[in-house]
Amino acid sequence: MKSKLILTKKYSLDEIEDLCFSLLPLLLGKKVLFYAPMGAGKTTLIKQLLRNLDIDGNVQSPTFSILNEYFSKEIQDYIYHFDLYRIEKEEELTQIGFEDYLDGNRTVLIEWAERLEFFMPRDALCIEIEISSLNSRVVRVSNLH
Repeated sequence: MKSKLILTKKYSLDEIEDLCFSLLPLLLGKKVLFYAPMGAGKTTLIKQLLRNLDIDGNVQSPTFSILNEYFSKEIQDYIYHFDLYRIEKEEELTQIGFEDYLDGNRTVLIEWAERLEFFMPRDALCIEIEISSLNSRVVRVSNLH
């Protein structure tokens, strides 16, 4: 699949809230694929994105449940957050109805998207996070088509 780079930005944890405010208009209503090594900050970035959308309750990684569903008071809609780290075979996603979550215009955030092949959403956004130093990251956002 081809991709087109939209944004590259270096940030620190102190700047993550502002980064997320600039990312949100790009992400809403999209399927968003997160790529980064363990510990790079995928979940941290997603938690801040969801905080910026005025989510009720505690935002946490769905590593064990695979899926967390949140309601945003800001956009008056649901957001789905998947963590595919524990998925060993993509067929496991069929058991939870993964493909149904890809239909429609809701925002779907997918950590460990490299585990997708068959269920790779078309026209998704890709967010790559690179560790540049202990307290600094580089985020790259691109369109997948």
